Amino acid sequence: EGPLDPAEAIDLAVQVGEALAAAHARGIVHRDVKPANVMLTDDGRAVLMDFGLAMISGSTRLTRDGATMGTMAYMAPEQCRGEEIDERCDIWALGVMLQEMVTGRVPFKGDFPAAMIFSILNDDPEPLDPARDDIPAGLSGILARALARDGDRRYGKITEFVADLKALVSDKTATPQGRTGPARGWGRRWRAWNAARRTGFLAGTLLVLLLVVWGLTQVLPGGGSGVIYDPAGYALTNYHVVRGAGKEGLGGLADGKLYKWKLVGMD
Repeated sequence: EGPLDPAEAIDLAVQVGEALAAAHARGIVHRDVKPANVMLTDDGRAVLMDFGLAMISGSTRLTRDGATMGTMAYMAPEQCRGEEIDERCDIWALGVMLQEMVTGRVPFKGDFPAAMIFSILNDDPEPLDPARDDIPAGLSGILARALARDGDRRYGKITEFVADLKALVSDKTATPQGRTGPARGWGRRWRAWNAARRTGFLAGTLLVLLLVVWGLTQVLPGGGSGVIYDPAGYALTNYHVVRGAGKEGLGGLADGKLYKWKLVGMD
C-alpha cells in the first residue's frame, strides 16, 4: 500500500531482528525473511513466521525441483550463487525488507528470475530519497552495511544491526558500528565494484599492458653502431639498441652497472 512511516518501519525491523537473534543464537538461519512471513498482532507486535526453509548455519542451499528456494527479491548474493550461508543472509533479507518498508519498493529489480538475480549480484541498491526529511540521515549508512554485497563488509551479527537501528531512534544521524568512514584498500574496493566496473578496469589494464608490450617490441638486439658512455666516459660497443638514431636513455649491462647511452646510427 506504500511506504511506512520510517519510525514504524525501524521498530518493526528491530522486532524481526530480535526474533532472528534468538534463532541465530541456536545456530538456525531462517533463509526466507520477507514481509509475507511477518505477522502483526493486534497490539502491533511483529511475529516472524514460517521457518520451513530454516537450516543450520554453514550449510549450502536446499533446492526443490531444481530451483533455489526462498523468495528471490530478498535473497542474499551468496544464496543466489548457491554458496555456503550463515546468519548474514538473514541480515541481508532484513535490510531489503527495511528499505522496502521505508520506500515502498525493493532495492533490487527484475521482471523475471534471471534479471532479479543479475540485479542482486551486480547492481547497487536504489538510494533513499534525500528529499524526504522524515527518513533519519543515518539510515542510508546502516542499510548500506546490511546490503553490502561482500559478506565480509556486511554486519557479522544481527545483534549489531539491531543495535544500530535502536541507536538511530535516539540519534537520527547515528552511523553503523565500526564504520567511521568508507572502506579503504584495493581489495575492499574491488569487492565492492559490480561486474561492469570490474570489466572496465580489467579492459583498461589490458590495454595498458598491450601498449607496454608494443613499446618493448621497438627495442631490438643487435650490433649496431651506437655508442654507450659509462660514467667515466669510456665508450662501449655491440649492445642492444633502439630503432631510430639520436635517441638517448639509460641502460644496464651484464655487470649490473647503469650506463647512459646515445644511439648515433644503425648498420
